[in-house]
Amino acid sequence: MMALSNMNAQNLQFSQVLTISDIIPPTSSYGTEIISVPDGKIWKIESAYSSGVNWVLNDGGTLIRSISSSDLCGCNSFPIWMKSLDFIKNSGYGSYTLSIIEFTVVP
Repeated sequence: MMALSNMNAQNLQFSQVLTISDIIPPTSSYGTEIISVPDGKIWKIESAYSSGVNWVLNDGGTLIRSISSSDLCGCNSFPIWMKSLDFIKNSGYGSYTLSIIEFTVVP
């Protein structure tokens, strides 16, 4: 049984819409591109385009898989929620675009 006495209710307040995009060159190695959720924020990744780049959440399993014209696997499931201080890092090179809604955590 989990004690709920230490849990406080929190609200999310809209902050901004972010579009993060870049090209990771072939000379880059695994984990050179790290994207972090700022402290006190929550991200809702609405969509992503990633050609040649897979993304890993907090050093765990693959979160966002690469999509190319030859492999439209449909394996990405959106939205993806990321909490404060979560991060994703690349496991490949190529181009990417992430569409994110950022919220502020309000106690």
